[in-house]
Amino acid sequence: MVKLKRKSLECQYLINLKFIPELRRIEKNGDGNLQVGPLATLTSLARSPLIHEGFEILARAALGVGNLQIQNLATIGGNLCNASPSADLPPALIALGARLSLASIRGQREVKVEEFFSRTI
Repeated sequence: MVKLKRKSLECQYLINLKFIPELRRIEKNGDGNLQVGPLATLTSLARSPLIHEGFEILARAALGVGNLQIQNLATIGGNLCNASPSADLPPALIALGARLSLASIRGQREVKVEEFFSRTI
């Protein structure tokens, strides 16, 4: 959305995923691992009791992004996919050993957060 608003990206169609509740979830799975959907807002990360139980660094990182209005709209998925070198959440997620579940028409795979970003030297 940031790139669309800045007109550095154009698209013919835009699909709104906002109303799919599973994409906003913050919950523990059967193994006790925390699962966060890509549309979980930074405000929901900062306020979630589950985040505060052992993942405090993520709550602090979410609170460090912009102002309250931005935290209410910005999502963990957007923060990761915008690919900004100054993104606030990736360092916290890397420190926590987070993994991303990626899906495409070729299937689904898991990658470490640090492997999600391409490197340029």
